[in-house]
Amino acid sequence: MDANQIYTHLKDGQFREAFQAIWQAWDEVRWEARFVAIGMLVCLLLAWIYSAAGFLLSLLAAPLGVCALVAVARPTPAPKRVDGFVRWADDKRQRALAKGTFFAKWVMRPFYATLSGSARLTAAIKDPYLRAGVTITLQTYAVFLALFIVSAAIYAILVLLCMALVLWIIAYALSEGGGSRGGSTVASAFRRGFSGRSETRTDFWGDQYQQHYDANYDKAGYTEQRTDLWGDQYQQHFSQQGDKTGHSEGREDFLGDPYTQHYNQQGEKTGYSERKEDWLGGEYTQHYDQHGNRIGRSEERTDLFGDKYTKHEDE
Repeated sequence: MDANQIYTHLKDGQFREAFQAIWQAWDEVRWEARFVAIGMLVCLLLAWIYSAAGFLLSLLAAPLGVCALVAVARPTPAPKRVDGFVRWADDKRQRALAKGTFFAKWVMRPFYATLSGSARLTAAIKDPYLRAGVTITLQTYAVFLALFIVSAAIYAILVLLCMALVLWIIAYALSEGGGSRGGSTVASAFRRGFSGRSETRTDFWGDQYQQHYDANYDKAGYTEQRTDLWGDQYQQHFSQQGDKTGHSEGREDFLGDPYTQHYNQQGEKTGYSERKEDWLGGEYTQHYDQHGNRIGRSEERTDLFGDKYTKHEDE
């Protein structure tokens, strides 16, 4: 059918015959040329949508452009390739169902079922190229939906992890102690002006604690070994009336040397203690205020009855 016959149909008002003639002439063109021509028009249309409405709308319109490209350009391999992809997706669905794992059953099987099920929704379309184009569009939107769900899940997990981290930091900052990571084994409640001793005692439940005495051997408080929510140990200090006065945590400096950091009940650092050796090789604990000034020392001693205690001396 040449151009003269098409013109004759249009001149005589036979628009239906003219359209059929144009469509027949279009079918006689190689499908590669049709594909390139329509593809360029689709790209120009998507570019216009991008400039007018932005990236998101142009992305959502892209599957519709692919549908128009396949339906109008009518590439010969398209129906066969789409049918092959549908069979592949259905085979993957059956394999995922056979695996029986949670991921395969509740993630991969619904995804492949959606891809293969799109063919059933378009089965009523008689034109094979239009059917292939609509099938590709539905499958593309299914992939977009799956990517959106996965991205939302990842985002939710990251948000939960960040919230958990923030809560952990807050809990750690508000907790009464951080944990024992080395340092002096002497649970020290030493402070400037305090001289006396500490003795290990066992309470009614069999738990050990350190009882502190002043220079007159009057009870001045006690210390208990505790474990925080994270499984780290620390030393909780009490007055003799049972009120919390602070806590101590084992730490390591940047050289890896252990020391004990002391805090008051408000969580403020009040000083620290380090294990030392004197010129005779005897071990003792040196106490400092938070500015590094020496305020006292503690030594482990043994009394006349062979019982061990810790002697505190002010400096």
